[in-house]
Amino acid sequence: MSKKVVNEYLKKGAVVFGVDGSVSLMLPSNALENDDFSLEQLQKAVGGQIEFYPLLVNGCYVIVNEEGLLDGLPFNWNFYEYSKKRVKVVGAVVLVPARYIK
Repeated sequence: MSKKVVNEYLKKGAVVFGVDGSVSLMLPSNALENDDFSLEQLQKAVGGQIEFYPLLVNGCYVIVNEEGLLDGLPFNWNFYEYSKKRVKVVGAVVLVPARYIK
């Protein structure tokens, strides 16, 4: 995973960091109506109810599965490395630029 690729993705939408090492671009599902991500889209990306991590990373919000620890989701080493070892989370992570959060 290249930080350059992540930064390019963040110019277009949000970035999903999978626990399998994958990094993918996520575009707003209702882009025709507005530039917001739907709650359902965010929930699908993290596999459950969403929770905002209490720390911004590179000016972006970190969204995780609210019950990830209770559900025994695996540690996200992929995002841990990207966050310069500051954010310890389990399960998939969605990194959302602040412009999408109202």
